Amino acid sequence: MAGAIPMSIRRILGPVLGHMARCWAICRSRLREWSGDDAYERYLAEHRDHGHSLKDGHALLDRREFYRQYFDRRGKRPRCC
Repeated sequence: MAGAIPMSIRRILGPVLGHMARCWAICRSRLREWSGDDAYERYLAEHRDHGHSLKDGHALLDRREFYRQYFDRRGKRPRCC
């Protein structure tokens, strides 16, 4: 079969490519955390862990309202220089 990858190459590349994929997933996750892109997911998880729900009278914010408040808070922090 022309173009087929020999089994010995696949045995070597399989773990390497798997490791690269895991590293990329970790880097992407850390970048989202650092940039604030995952802030809404963290907000939902934190409120879920505390048992908050609509029935408690505390409606969770939708994504749009959450980020509106999130960036308002970030913009009011004092900055250096």
